[in-house]
Amino acid sequence: MKPRDDGSPAVILAVLVAVLLLLLLAGGAFFLLAARTQQEAERDAAQALRAAEAARSAQHAGTPAPEAAPEAAPQPQPAAPVPAAGTEPGAAEGADEEPGAGLIPPRRLDVEQPAQRVVPWEQAAAHVGEVIAVEGRIVRTHNSGRACFLNFAEDWRGKFHGVIFASSFPDYPEPPEQLFQGKRVRLTGKVQEHQGVAQIVLERPGQITVLAD
Repeated sequence: MKPRDDGSPAVILAVLVAVLLLLLLAGGAFFLLAARTQQEAERDAAQALRAAEAARSAQHAGTPAPEAAPEAAPQPQPAAPVPAAGTEPGAAEGADEEPGAGLIPPRRLDVEQPAQRVVPWEQAAAHVGEVIAVEGRIVRTHNSGRACFLNFAEDWRGKFHGVIFASSFPDYPEPPEQLFQGKRVRLTGKVQEHQGVAQIVLERPGQITVLAD
């Protein structure tokens, strides 16, 4: 009688089938557990969301609506002043004053200040920086092409004189050295000092006036 062979193919096949069934059962159990865990997580999240919405709704429901501000009562308008008896409507205080009374006219900067005094040409050097009128006779003239000098003395060096620059020559009907030679004139303007000599610069014809002899 032969001994029984435990390593027959039928036995091996049965063992493999049993192992495969165990693996299938284990895998199914794992998937079921994972699905259940996911469902529980989704359910917990949904419950938390509903709780938050309920709390927010309760908060809004418990907050009172802002009341409308009451309308401000109209302020009484001040009564118009009643004019005194004998006064016409619209008459202002001080209506009997002359127009412009009490107003200080603005100072025009384009108008030269008037001369405060008239002095002979020999005294002009003592008034440097002042606006004065200087009178005397022009005894000598000189036109350098750039300026015309009106001198009150034959020896003109170091003595007061008038100056007309070439830019003002067209303002005169004749050349200044001919127009004022030998004439008694009055120069009006600010006495300036140039190289130690007093002078008045005549910027326009209105600053020089020919006087009667």
